[in-house]
Amino acid sequence: MQNDYEVGVLGAGVTGIATVFALILYTNVRSIVVFERRRGPAQVNSSRVNNSQTLHMGRAESNYNEAQAVAVSEDAQLVAGFVERLAPEAGQPMSTHMIAVGNAEVAEFRNRFAMLSPHFSDLRLLERDELARMAPKLMEGRDPKEAIVSLYSEAGYAVDFQSLGEAMLAKAIAEAKRMGKTLDVRFGTQVDSVRREKIGFAIVVKDEEYLVKTLEIAAGNGSLLIAHQLGYGREFAMLPVAGSYFVTKTLLDAKVYGFQDPSIPLAKAHSDPDVNDRGVMRFGPTARPMPLLERDSWSTLWEFVRVGTLSPRGLWGLARVLLNLHLLMFGAKNVLYELPYVGKWFFARMEARKIFPTIRARDLALAKGAGGIRGQLIDLRTGALMKAERILPPEGLHANCIPSPSPGASKCLGNAIVSVRNHVAWQGPGYQFDETRMRADLRRTNYGPRKTTAS
Repeated sequence: MQNDYEVGVLGAGVTGIATVFALILYTNVRSIVVFERRRGPAQVNSSRVNNSQTLHMGRAESNYNEAQAVAVSEDAQLVAGFVERLAPEAGQPMSTHMIAVGNAEVAEFRNRFAMLSPHFSDLRLLERDELARMAPKLMEGRDPKEAIVSLYSEAGYAVDFQSLGEAMLAKAIAEAKRMGKTLDVRFGTQVDSVRREKIGFAIVVKDEEYLVKTLEIAAGNGSLLIAHQLGYGREFAMLPVAGSYFVTKTLLDAKVYGFQDPSIPLAKAHSDPDVNDRGVMRFGPTARPMPLLERDSWSTLWEFVRVGTLSPRGLWGLARVLLNLHLLMFGAKNVLYELPYVGKWFFARMEARKIFPTIRARDLALAKGAGGIRGQLIDLRTGALMKAERILPPEGLHANCIPSPSPGASKCLGNAIVSVRNHVAWQGPGYQFDETRMRADLRRTNYGPRKTTAS
């Protein structure tokens, strides 16, 4: 049995698999080992029931600045290109609305349209009358004096990220076999520890050790714990936030987002038709702290204890986070949404009716067994919640660490490009990454939004 590899990957969610896909198809790395404690790929936060299935395109995220919106769009186009060229069963085009309600939000969105429209030719500003014609359910029962606009795009996409992960892994396995490369994928395997070696790392599984020269830590919420084992990232702790969903029949065959408070790095509830059954619509996610790193696994309680949040420094950092009054109120509301019997009444009144004014609590049902956990990083130096996409290693430590990034699935191939650049540099002279060919192979074939003007 081979125990020496060039690259080791911890975690087979869509982020880790995207890196494997890029390494196999577009570099001359010849040996990779992947460890995943679940029985298959993309079964935690990438699971089709644990997220909103949104491919974030930069049009519907009001908490992104201009540069962030453009960057996430560029990365998302790679995912859409993969789906269109290699895995059409994994996604579908889906229009998006981002609605602003009230004079203050409307003024903000008019400015946002002016900022983003030069970048996104498909983006339209819909006024009340046109919105009523295109999406009457958004207007039924709404106060006629209430100001409202929508930033609308037909370039949106819905993706079953579990199917995407399965397709990327299948492609990587097939290409590895064709090219004579070694790709060992070990599902159902719990990594006990990781330690630095003189050259590379030792991954310990029971009584065996696997030596790798460079490391990709893509274990979701567990990534921070592995970084701590390797002696870095200790300036971060974690606040795990569980997200639940309510379901109802589809009222509008489009994704609908609202205004997002930029001071709160957690998703505000939105509505999303299910990509696999567009007759069913999800509302969510809610946001409730939970002391687990994986929602359906109580064994991760001990991992949460070890991640540093309950240390004196971690508790002080958490206390500073809770001094954010907006965040505290946001959390308090979300606790109400999870209450038995009355939770959906609160959710309908305080969230869902902002999107569809006529919806009633009895129209909603809690989606059982659905929803994942986002491990929100706490910067212990500032007492702030972070939206970090990766934890940078110290000089000489050749490991990428991606701790449950947001929006991680939408940026999985963009994150993979950054990771693979690092891997080939760390591997040494003679290693190459054909990034140009990768981008060309994943260029979208069906994307050509027409130029529109504000209505």
